[in-house]
Amino acid sequence: MALIQARPSRGTLAFFGLVALGVLAARGWERHERTVERRDGPIAEDALRLTRCVVGPSAWSLLTGDNAPQVQELWAGRLAAQVRLLTTRPQAEGWFRRCAPLADRVARRLEDSPTAPEGSAGVARSLARLLSDRGATPERRLDVAEDESLARSLAALLVAVRAMSPGAEAHWDVYGRAATDLVAPVLPPLPRWRPLDPTWERPVLASADALSYRSARDGMVHRYEADGRSFRDVVVGPGVPWLEPPRDGAVRVETDDGPRMATATALLPFPDALRSGAGTFDGWSLEVSPSRRALLVQDGGTVTLYTGPSDGPFAWAPDRGARVGPAESVLAAVFAPEVTALGPGWRVSMLVPRLDDAALVQRLVRPDGTSLPEPVEPLRSPEVMTDAVDASAARISTCAAGDARYLIVLSEHALTTLRVEGRRIARASTTGVWPRDRAVGVQCDARRVLVGTDPTTARGGWYLTDFDERGVVPRLLEPLVPGPEARVQALTLHPDGVLATVSSRGSLRTFLQPRRGGAWTSQGMATLLEWPERFTLVLSRVSAQAEGARLTLLVEGVRNRTVWVPPAPGARPTPENPNANRPTARVESTAFAWLLGSSDGGRRFETL
Repeated sequence: MALIQARPSRGTLAFFGLVALGVLAARGWERHERTVERRDGPIAEDALRLTRCVVGPSAWSLLTGDNAPQVQELWAGRLAAQVRLLTTRPQAEGWFRRCAPLADRVARRLEDSPTAPEGSAGVARSLARLLSDRGATPERRLDVAEDESLARSLAALLVAVRAMSPGAEAHWDVYGRAATDLVAPVLPPLPRWRPLDPTWERPVLASADALSYRSARDGMVHRYEADGRSFRDVVVGPGVPWLEPPRDGAVRVETDDGPRMATATALLPFPDALRSGAGTFDGWSLEVSPSRRALLVQDGGTVTLYTGPSDGPFAWAPDRGARVGPAESVLAAVFAPEVTALGPGWRVSMLVPRLDDAALVQRLVRPDGTSLPEPVEPLRSPEVMTDAVDASAARISTCAAGDARYLIVLSEHALTTLRVEGRRIARASTTGVWPRDRAVGVQCDARRVLVGTDPTTARGGWYLTDFDERGVVPRLLEPLVPGPEARVQALTLHPDGVLATVSSRGSLRTFLQPRRGGAWTSQGMATLLEWPERFTLVLSRVSAQAEGARLTLLVEGVRNRTVWVPPAPGARPTPENPNANRPTARVESTAFAWLLGSSDGGRRFETL
């Protein structure tokens, strides 16, 4: 009986050989993946730990959208916005510096990894230096936040680490959601935005507690007033507010019958002599005493005082007014209520040119409209003006607060501030240069005057005179301006010093200089000007009004919102349009106006 010997065919041998090779290859690849994961996974963990140390536990929510175009720019924008928010309030000591060792550890591991992208270790080293050197003080951290250097470097490092190997990506997804024992920075509440009603036209801040505007619905001037913690809307009368600073709480409005003054409760007419034409008289100021109203108007160098009762039907009596001082030669005038021998009257202080100097002339106006001269206080040149009396070369402004009245003279090379309180007169002078193409901005309180050009320059150009000190010289203010694109939008007097409202590329912030001088300190953030994937704000005007510790900002401009438009169904790339199958960005622009209020000197803001 013959034995049959079965031999596998060559195909069978090849099949089982391939299976064995596949098993060995799979096991080899699995070992390789474990090796790569053990080598690169900790790098991803350290990179995410570093991010959590800088921006807090919400870091993982910022690192989404990895399939979006330009993911590095997307992450950098989100991280920059988060760092700006965190720098608005004090953090634990050494917030930035405690993160530097994590960046150093990432750099060392990247240097030892063969799959690390070229230059990634250097990015980690620069991050460690930035966190250590520029995180020493809140002001230096603010610079880092505004120039976005930290956010951009961190985003570049994260993108490089995540893409370096499958092992890094595997640990990325797991560790990103894991709990952490790091001390997280304190995240302040996100700013809220509520635009003013688009039918509110020509908004003007009348005071820290009131906004005047014209309603497109009824054509009336309205006043939006604070009443405790709520606001009420009051109809004042027909007209359109002028875009100019208020005077003594009143806003000038234009009506079909000529200019009027919008007060808290009514529209007061200007005298008939001033209501013809466009009402382009040089200046006006309003005073209300317990028994009378008074309006001081300067037109063509002539000062006229109009009076009227404070109760009952309003009328200027007499309507022709009482001329005070010389005709056609008064440079500026201020007035204040004062009791005379005949009863309540007014003290008018006028700056009058003379042959080679200027003089402060005061007159008491009695209730019957007659005036009594007061002693003359000469102001010798060149303290007020250079080259004797050249009125065309000087700009003169006035301001009133409490019982104090101020006359501010800006000549070509000098600033002189006069403080008038009854018969008491104080003066302070300094030298300086002010651009002729910029308007003069003035703010004052009972003891201080803030003078500068409007709009402000990037580095200040404002002078503060404090009459609490004897022989004081006005000092130049140079606000803290973070980042190369920052700009001072407004300066405001505050009980503790001077507040500067500064816009940068990404935020609108307030800074305080103490009353006795010293370094500027960051108060807080009023609002974000950039938020990735949402909008960018382009400011056109920021108005500020302060009363005590209360600060109100009217922020106006254009909001640019980026909208990603999906490609058309079935679109395919072509040589002419290689991105036909990718989303495209479209910018939508809309005008906006926000009203922001702070009750603690610009530390915290709320939408009003």
